[in-house]
Amino acid sequence: MTVRVLFLGEGTSDDGIAELSGRRLDRFNKRFSENRRQLLQRLDTRGPVTELPSWQAFVQDVEHGLDRLGR
Repeated sequence: MTVRVLFLGEGTSDDGIAELSGRRLDRFNKRFSENRRQLLQRLDTRGPVTELPSWQAFVQDVEHGLDRLGR
């Protein structure tokens, strides 16, 4: 199985797309949680991401959950 991912780093083409298979795919999958954690830590939550409908829905869901817990 080959997976195409968008990221910059080892094995990427000029457009930032890397095709991963075999050991590279295994290594990518093992580091996925760490990569996601770093991305979220670096994300400017008051920047352009606020314009994305999916981000707006996420924030609404979190606020709703906190309200239900008695924030």
